[in-house]
Amino acid sequence: MTRRRVIAIAANEVILQGRFTPFSFGARRVWATVASSPAGREADVHFRESPSMDVDEWVDWVLSVEPDIVGFAAYVWSFSLFLRVAERVRALRPACTIVFGGPSARPQMFDLPQFRAHAGLLDALVLNEGEWTFAALAALPSLDTASLATVQGLALHARGAWYETAEPPKRALDDLPSPTQLGMIPAGRTAAIETYRGCPMSCSFCQWGKSDVPDRVFSAAYIAADFRALAALGTPNVHLADAGLNLNSRGFKSLAEAERETGFLRTRRLHAAVYPTQLKDEHLSFLASIERPQLDIGIQSFNPEALASAGRHFRESRFARMVETLRELAEVETELILGLPGDSPESFRVSFERALELGCRLRVFHCLVLPDALMVRDVEQNAIDFDPVTLMVRSCRGWTAKDLLRTREYVAEVARQRGGDVLSNLWTMPETHGADGQQARGDGPSAAFEIGAEMFERVRGIVGRATRGAWTVRSVRRERARVLLDVEVRGQPLAIEAAVSSVTAQAFRRVRGIAFSYSTRGGPPDAATLRELVAVTDPLVEPARDVLGAAERVKLTVVE
Repeated sequence: MTRRRVIAIAANEVILQGRFTPFSFGARRVWATVASSPAGREADVHFRESPSMDVDEWVDWVLSVEPDIVGFAAYVWSFSLFLRVAERVRALRPACTIVFGGPSARPQMFDLPQFRAHAGLLDALVLNEGEWTFAALAALPSLDTASLATVQGLALHARGAWYETAEPPKRALDDLPSPTQLGMIPAGRTAAIETYRGCPMSCSFCQWGKSDVPDRVFSAAYIAADFRALAALGTPNVHLADAGLNLNSRGFKSLAEAERETGFLRTRRLHAAVYPTQLKDEHLSFLASIERPQLDIGIQSFNPEALASAGRHFRESRFARMVETLRELAEVETELILGLPGDSPESFRVSFERALELGCRLRVFHCLVLPDALMVRDVEQNAIDFDPVTLMVRSCRGWTAKDLLRTREYVAEVARQRGGDVLSNLWTMPETHGADGQQARGDGPSAAFEIGAEMFERVRGIVGRATRGAWTVRSVRRERARVLLDVEVRGQPLAIEAAVSSVTAQAFRRVRGIAFSYSTRGGPPDAATLRELVAVTDPLVEPARDVLGAAERVKLTVVE
């Protein structure tokens, strides 16, 4: 009797940020497709997602399920981790077939000096859409090299070189099993919704890479079924996993029809990317009909030369007006890229100051050299040097290493002044309301007084007394039915949210109609910080009720 095949799928969870708590939706798509296939129904399929970066922990899990096939979801942050895990698994379970999928599962990653010696470690890379490809691999009677070569959509390594198998035909997206409808996603987290695949743009810095006509869409019925499943799970918010809300008219039509049928987004936050200069009345009407969404606008640069080099099209004449229109309907976050080839420190600062003057929340990313993007496009022309592990640009056309270091320090200082986040490759600046030119340039005091200087001092005093000076309040701001505090705790950042209980399903603690939650970076808070959190919440209730009750004109029901 043939032994049941065992399949393991591993994904490394991204860091959670406040109310935005995504998970590895793509890996769950693969899991759902494999488990729903004839081969998967005859196999034992194990799935694990964890934020752990501990190689031993991952190896122990893989070995504990004794898989015949293990698939790793490889991203920038998890590629090196899973490569070390795969090396150990290969040594301890040599007969196991090891496969990488995801955005970093590309031959060009193994062309980097750091990883070149590991090219023969894996049995296959799953390229592009991996659901059906991995399911076909799992269905093979034999897992030898000759059999793997019959599967479409793989990259295989032989005789010191990579070669690709035949490209698989594109299939109808509605044929994909939904992990949402199958109950394979975690409750209470930021779920993902897809309406189409591909991107009509060809931005060189983007993982989507060269233009791919998005000619396949999910039907309104499919999306509506996902919405109903998410409602049953108590999902608080959703992320549109498409290239943009308004880049595919058929995909948008499906989304709008599903929303009209279910009303799901009327009470849940939608996170989506939009392109302001391509917005139409139908998009604005849709955004006005749902719970106030959070929209990302990828400016990247105001420098025409840098945008032209990146293959990005931008109509500035309409841009500022559309941003103002969007701010009436949504929370808007703009994005810039620091270190784009063809840009320069001087032109970046101009872009940076103009983006700050928009008054929206701003995120600045250090430019990455991604597979299918800058790693293979115009590398010599742009004179790109980059870190082979983090993929961050170290120098390129328009930027010396010293230029990048100085500009990073400048952006980090502005972020600190304005109460934002400072990470290794990301800096954030909070939203401002009517900030003057001095504040917009980061030359003045922090824009931490958005709820008023008197209230800020009141909150700062409460927190200082409750923690005996262990906590420092960096900023306090209001966003609709929420008060957001950015706090420093013994040198580490901590974000606290005080929300009207009726508008949030998640809370660390609920006191007299106010729901308190928190988020950290780098792991959960220690016991001392948790005790201080409890001590802080009680005295913060009154100022939170004062701000939210007056601002929102809502009845704050007492819920203990």
